[in-house]
Amino acid sequence: MSWLASLANLLGVDLEQAVGKYKKGCPRCGKIPCQCREKPFAE
Repeated sequence: MSWLASLANLLGVDLEQAVGKYKKGCPRCGKIPCQCREKPFAE
């Protein structure tokens, strides 16, 4: 986890904001766990 946080810091990614997108489930399908049929990073 610390490696991920360090990498995000180097890339200027706000982890709190990024994780906030998933508080209510998948931002695409809204389910926990995600039940999207498409690959999550296909966009």
